[in-house]
Amino acid sequence: MSSVVYDDQLYRAAQRAAQREAKSLLKALRRAHAEKAKARRAQARRRAELGDAVLKAGCGDWQTMEVVGALLDAVQRYGHSPTQRLALRQRAESALQVDEPAPPASAPPIDAEQQAGLVAAMFEPSA
Repeated sequence: MSSVVYDDQLYRAAQRAAQREAKSLLKALRRAHAEKAKARRAQARRRAELGDAVLKAGCGDWQTMEVVGALLDAVQRYGHSPTQRLALRQRAESALQVDEPAPPASAPPIDAEQQAGLVAAMFEPSA
């Protein structure tokens, strides 16, 4: 085999290896970007939830430092006691239960005849 053919084969093999490596790096970059975007969305969702909690607790007209002070006080008083935190959670759930909309009513159960009719209608040829 001539050295020109061998050099050409070597060049093409190196090119294919470089392309595979580039694809792999691009895939890793896309995955990292997607994970970073997912983390940003989760953080934004958490911040919105905390803001909603402050408003639902009736502290919407409080200054930011007053809210932070109240939270620091709560952390100091209850932060290390699981039973106290459970009591706080139950208190919040009972207070916010009034504001929460009622869950939608579930559909009535379908009896066997209705189910058979629905299945038959699914498999009937359309006119």
